[in-house]
Amino acid sequence: MTTALDQKESQSVIETAAAQNKKGDKKPSGKTRFAFELTLYLAAAMVGLEGLLAAIGVGQQEIMMPEPELGCVHIPGKMVTWRLEGYSRGKFSSAGLRDREREIVKPAGVYRIAVMGDSAAEGLQVEQNETYAARLEERLNSKQKQGEKFEVINFGCSSYSTGQEYLQYKRQVKAYKPDLILLMMCKGDTLENNLNPQDRNKAEPRPYFYLDQAGQLEQDNSILQMNKAKLSQDGWCNQTVNWLRANSNVYGMVSRTNFNLFLSDKAYFRLTRLLQDISRKASSLAGKEEIAIPLYGPQSNRQVTLSLLSRFNQEAKSEGTRFAVTLFPDVTNSDQDWKDTIKELKARAAAEDFDVVDLQPPFRQDKNPQGLFLQYHFSKAGHELTADTIEKFLEQKKIR
Repeated sequence: MTTALDQKESQSVIETAAAQNKKGDKKPSGKTRFAFELTLYLAAAMVGLEGLLAAIGVGQQEIMMPEPELGCVHIPGKMVTWRLEGYSRGKFSSAGLRDREREIVKPAGVYRIAVMGDSAAEGLQVEQNETYAARLEERLNSKQKQGEKFEVINFGCSSYSTGQEYLQYKRQVKAYKPDLILLMMCKGDTLENNLNPQDRNKAEPRPYFYLDQAGQLEQDNSILQMNKAKLSQDGWCNQTVNWLRANSNVYGMVSRTNFNLFLSDKAYFRLTRLLQDISRKASSLAGKEEIAIPLYGPQSNRQVTLSLLSRFNQEAKSEGTRFAVTLFPDVTNSDQDWKDTIKELKARAAAEDFDVVDLQPPFRQDKNPQGLFLQYHFSKAGHELTADTIEKFLEQKKIR
């Protein structure tokens, strides 16, 4: 029989369960709701900020991404608004070129010219259609007979050394089967192709070259190996950062601020270098990978560069491509080392059958040579004069 006590206990259990169910039906606590709403507001604010920065073109000067073989490459399809020197706004092609979209397969009847070099060829300081590559293509096609056509493709990439340009040719440019390569060479290029073996910790992550005891050109990838973790495009962390480089204007703004501090603040520079060294050593220890460092003595910057140009010419010739070096002008005529380099370069070009397009004479003869530059790079007028000089070179060589 059920007693009164049993009935009271049953009623108590029912009431307790009902109370618990009622508690479970309560709305989220004030703290939970605040955190949820704050997350939504922050996300909306970030989207709004990204949209605003995109509209005014701020945070769009992040143009490079790390790459394990070349050290860095253009970000494909990246929208760029450039204000560091001059001004331009435009989008890299899907292949990462400062150019319009191009087919890799060369159309029949087209004479194709590959413009290569560093920032002088890339020309971010002017609009894309004002670069000497674009102006040369327009000039050549405006004077051709019906059915004849030229393509001048701009492969220029900021910060590239001659060695990186040579490897870029083998990896990317060669597939376009150019009939002519116009390689822009600046006086600073000779300093970037090789490194002092005692100064490895300060070297930029890129491939370097040296001459062995027999005078043969060899490649030194040890700096790339030392920075392998940073240059890798694998792993969620690197992939996330690369996505931000390509798509986030906020990231670009923060990155540019960091770069400016790195250049202007000595304490920040030293701290950043220290953290980079610690990170590199930690990555090396974690990977437990022995990095093969080639043994060679101090190198001649000029001779390594000239050997690279010889190798470049040989590779191009084997593909049926004509090779020419375009010399960035020194209008002050004050750099003796550059003069000596040009003299040796022209002698080698004559001996090995490649061409040199010397921009010094036309730039020095111009009525306003300073107006041909912004600060360090060509102005719109400088690009136009470069295109004009190359066009005359092609006429002289009976290429057009």
